[in-house]
Amino acid sequence: MNPNKDAITEFLTMQYVLGDHTFRKGEKAKRPVDVPKYKLYDGAKTSDVEDALKESIKKATKGKEKIGFLLSGGKDSRLLLALTKSLGLETTALSITDRPDRAELAVAGMVANSLDVPHKILELPDSFSPDVITETVKLTDGLVSFLGYMPYYLLRDELSENFDVILTGDLVTEIMDLCEYRWYESNDPISVIRHKHFGAGRTLLKEEYVQMVDEKFVSMYKDKSLDEIVLDTEIRNRRIRGLETIKAMGISIAAPVLDGSVIGATFSLPFEKRTHGRLATTMLKKSFPKLANIRTSQSVFPLYFPWWVHFGIQRLKDDMDFIKKGKKLWDGEPRSAKLGMFDAGYQLKYTLGDYVREEFEKFDFIQDMIKPGITEELIRSHFSEEKNYDAFIAALLNIKVWMEINTA
Repeated sequence: MNPNKDAITEFLTMQYVLGDHTFRKGEKAKRPVDVPKYKLYDGAKTSDVEDALKESIKKATKGKEKIGFLLSGGKDSRLLLALTKSLGLETTALSITDRPDRAELAVAGMVANSLDVPHKILELPDSFSPDVITETVKLTDGLVSFLGYMPYYLLRDELSENFDVILTGDLVTEIMDLCEYRWYESNDPISVIRHKHFGAGRTLLKEEYVQMVDEKFVSMYKDKSLDEIVLDTEIRNRRIRGLETIKAMGISIAAPVLDGSVIGATFSLPFEKRTHGRLATTMLKKSFPKLANIRTSQSVFPLYFPWWVHFGIQRLKDDMDFIKKGKKLWDGEPRSAKLGMFDAGYQLKYTLGDYVREEFEKFDFIQDMIKPGITEELIRSHFSEEKNYDAFIAALLNIKVWMEINTA
């Protein structure tokens, strides 16, 4: 095996690889992916995006009888589920979780009930084998972190056998709200992406390797807009590749927002209409006001309140829980209030903890690339529950498992 250190460095820096090269030098990805083609135009309206989403849903469900919908209860999934229902399509809302008392499930239930849509909760098994990591890495050839796709792998038979297609609100935020880049105050798109994507690299890698990725990134995208960069990095190299991973599990999944007409209409809108969650919230308030009045999982307030209200309340609650548990992240139980219905950090400590410890004890590769002592620090902090290092642990494990598979 001839490892491609450029690709490995990119993955550990950003948790995706630029383009279609792989961790093996000279080899291309088995499933190349591209972003949809789109056109910009003048005079775009919010209603254009809504109409384009409906047409995309029609295309994705044409000829399909058993339609599922992945429902988290957030603004993105509730909007697309409402649009699906408005087309007269019969669908079942699906919420995947690792425990039944998550705050998100109650909100998802309210959304489904308001739309008169059957709601099915798919609970993950209490225990599962580390083989799920190996198998997911095989499917992705290591190019996508296994963390987000473990739940689908664990439920692959149930999802593939019971549904002809499963719709998801995935990527609505990334496309309609620029992946929440509102957090980063800069007019320079490259700087914005650095802030958002380079955190893992600065934690894991020696500075010269982060600098190497930085120089390549600037060279590739120096003349591109923020829209173009996000489409080619976050969306193409990580998120679309992730959806292809789910398809490789035998699950037919479709993200309606990934349609050239939807992207074109969205990107043709003035920038201020699609930041701070305005676009999705505007459509909900106009076309589905009942859904806009349902609270979010982050707070007790309705969705249409400013995002900083929900975010602030969630941060306060997290801090209070953290203090009450004696500075423990999980204290033996996954956090019910945690955003998302699958607590990967908890799983890496408890369900897969022995495996993770064992793998890191014999972590003897790419030592020339990563910071001295970083693997010991990650494990110490994660398992003492001082800090959740699930993404960093997963990134290193992803590379390690890939190397073990390809040198066996």
